[in-house]
Amino acid sequence: MNLQRTLEQYANCTASGVAGGSKAQMMYFVENAKKDIATLAEERDRIERNRDMWKGQVERQAEQIAMMRAALDECEDYFDNRADADCDQDGFIPNEEMKLLHVVRTALERLPAPSSTTGEAA
Repeated sequence: MNLQRTLEQYANCTASGVAGGSKAQMMYFVENAKKDIATLAEERDRIERNRDMWKGQVERQAEQIAMMRAALDECEDYFDNRADADCDQDGFIPNEEMKLLHVVRTALERLPAPSSTTGEAA
């Protein structure tokens, strides 16, 4: 972002200092200020557009995560009711459902908590 003057320069300006200059200096100052105001307004608008774009993306991802969590919750219930293990001289041998239950629970642990997917600040 290219400003005619730095924000510090504007902050250090006084009305009496600007009024004490020549008419040409005052006009030059006002023209610079107008250009800088327009530049800052464009930058603000660009930032707002980016914020809205990212906010929409976060909301879409939160919906997808919620759908994945719901599907994995159903899978967990299904496999939890069918998980079993046999035992032999080597120890416990999990059935396929128990193996899949472990995979599903690992995936659920890696998903963000439901309240942290909204993109809202705490």
